[in-house]
Amino acid sequence: MTRQQEGSDRPEFSPLPESLRVAENVEPDDPVLDGSARIVELGAHCDFFHLPAVGDPSGHFAVTEYCTLDDGRAVKLRDLGFTLSATRYAPGGGREANPTSGLTLDVIAQEVRTTTAPDALPDGTVLDEEHDWEELALFARDAGLRTTSEELRELDYVFTFAERVVEQFARG
Repeated sequence: MTRQQEGSDRPEFSPLPESLRVAENVEPDDPVLDGSARIVELGAHCDFFHLPAVGDPSGHFAVTEYCTLDDGRAVKLRDLGFTLSATRYAPGGGREANPTSGLTLDVIAQEVRTTTAPDALPDGTVLDEEHDWEELALFARDAGLRTTSEELRELDYVFTFAERVVEQFARG
């Protein structure tokens, strides 16, 4: 389930919560992995490596999927990423002084949703779900957490953005 803005069908977009900014990832020998930690939320955090610029219209973004534990710590599940071409979004083919002018937080958020969505299965079948819950449960178990896909499916899934992404693209 994806947290929605009140009165809207759009996901809630916000910078990464302060509690997660200072949280340390759980290390393999951490006692929290004794099975007593509970996952209370899942999320994807987006930042950028490189913004489109004049002469280089590609923007490179990093997405980290994580889970939040009941003690407030975050555990990284996996790193993903995507590239956007400003040429696709900017009037004039991205050749103006600011090639990021056509990119908005909504465009980037849609790419984050696409990046975190399930991949097609080898037989070409596409899962009709927002996320591959079984895969997320596998990543959580690989990190030493006890959970199932059914448990994760019941949690909120939030999309967060680095402050600089929000500052750069929260317009129009």
